[in-house]
Amino acid sequence: MKMAESVFFYIFWFAWMFCFISLLSVEFIPSLVTQFYSRYFGLIFSDDAYGSLIATLLWSSLTLTIAIMMLIYLFFKGRDSPQF
Repeated sequence: MKMAESVFFYIFWFAWMFCFISLLSVEFIPSLVTQFYSRYFGLIFSDDAYGSLIATLLWSSLTLTIAIMMLIYLFFKGRDSPQF
């Protein structure tokens, strides 16, 4: 039962963190990138560029979520051993 509970919480927190990071990145980063490029480089993003930008943001948020979950796992891994 403890193993199933642990797997459930890892899946739950992974999904929650991925959705949260994706929501933040998809909501705020495209407008910041558009403003940055138009202000400093004089480039204007077309609507066609948003698809690849959002796809890149989703892949990077997935990678970031995996890295965060691995760090959390490595941090709490030693606490389950009987010597503590």
